[in-house]
Amino acid sequence: MLAHEIGHAADAVLVNLPDVLEQESEIGTRQRLVLHIEENAWNYALRLMPEIEAAFISAVIDESLLAYWVPVIEQSVIA
Repeated sequence: MLAHEIGHAADAVLVNLPDVLEQESEIGTRQRLVLHIEENAWNYALRLMPEIEAAFISAVIDESLLAYWVPVIEQSVIA
């Protein structure tokens, strides 16, 4: 989890996030943007810990991203 948070800290996109989210009124787009940011943080985290067991970290990442994927999928079905 710490590596994931370091991924957020290293993500240059986060500097502009409040402005981007404030300007975007479409909920589906906002949810996809937040999902993308979370995926970026995990991708960065993976580079910090290449020795971690793939099955374990995949389970952690999948569980972590599930809360972001469900709304995106639900919005896709509605739209």
